[in-house]
Amino acid sequence: MDVSINGVPHSTVSLFNRALHYGEGLFETLRVVNDDPIALSLHLERLSRGAELLHFSPEQWSPLPSET
Repeated sequence: MDVSINGVPHSTVSLFNRALHYGEGLFETLRVVNDDPIALSLHLERLSRGAELLHFSPEQWSPLPSET
């Protein structure tokens, strides 16, 4: 399984990863039809709002839009 942690690709996740122990994270879903994300701007707004509520710094989540 390939994952991205803080925008950096990894093939594994360490058991010592803080998110695995404390459930820290932000999850949003995005519908994609024919390789086109639906309402991407609204999705990114939800991510931004969630990141702000969880006190994530922009550096912690800003790589996400470039991974789309």
